[in-house]
Amino acid sequence: IWNQEERNSYKFKNHIEPERNDYFLTNLKWNQSSAHLGIGDTMNFYRVYDFITEKKVLTLKHANSYILSSCWIGDNVVNCGYSNGSLISYDIRSFINTKSLGSFKIDFHKGKLCSLVFNQNLNLLAIGSEDQKVSLWDIRKLRNANEQTPYLVIDSHKSTVKGLDWCNWQNNLLATGGLSDGLVKIWNIYNGRELISLDVDSQVTGLFWSDYNKELLSVQSNSLCLWKYPKMFKLHKYESHSNPILYATKSPNNPWVATAAADEILIIWKPFESKKNLYLDATPITTKYMCQNRLIR
Repeated sequence: IWNQEERNSYKFKNHIEPERNDYFLTNLKWNQSSAHLGIGDTMNFYRVYDFITEKKVLTLKHANSYILSSCWIGDNVVNCGYSNGSLISYDIRSFINTKSLGSFKIDFHKGKLCSLVFNQNLNLLAIGSEDQKVSLWDIRKLRNANEQTPYLVIDSHKSTVKGLDWCNWQNNLLATGGLSDGLVKIWNIYNGRELISLDVDSQVTGLFWSDYNKELLSVQSNSLCLWKYPKMFKLHKYESHSNPILYATKSPNNPWVATAAADEILIIWKPFESKKNLYLDATPITTKYMCQNRLIR
């Protein structure tokens, strides 16, 4: 666990990894209050830990699929995207007390679920998949209806959709990014209209809206690019990785973005200037963390 403010790290003791060459972690995600940490792996396990006590809250195991993506709704509901294309939503409170199998399940996509993001204001869950589609779901209807009908389906990408993020200052904007087609697209989900299509000529592995400014950060190949919305001119390009970036995530309080690459280096950046439209941080790379002989996914 890395503490960016204190610039130190410590090992999460209770999570024991088996000594196998084919074993690695597939997903890490904090809940909203950062009290619980969910960890998925290639053994098809998903474990939730209490961060304060470091005790295991629950263990889930899928019969034939592992978790590639996840997102929490508040502190108690976690949505898990599996490698077989299924999504299962678990309420960890009911699971512990009644052995419930979850709040709902979605079997819509025909490929791995690579990205999940939830819009709390609209109660919409967006899913990006290996089948080149993005589907949007109203979770209120999923919990009550027998028939599964998506709110909207986006099928204009020509590759796996890895980049996915809701805009925080305009609820109806959704950004999507193709892993191989090199396209960043912005959508008005109220009418399903494609507002922008930007060819970045590189694999898109992550997209992050600024919480305060009209800016979008794209994670592509071994660099990050900050774009000004809606004209989409490039404000800055951040480079440091020597190999392609495999995964990226943004901190809840906006300033920090962490990237993990095939060069076995984790880099923490500060591409956004919180609540200001200024660029005071001339050196965006704040931290480099080496993981020798361990590929970071």
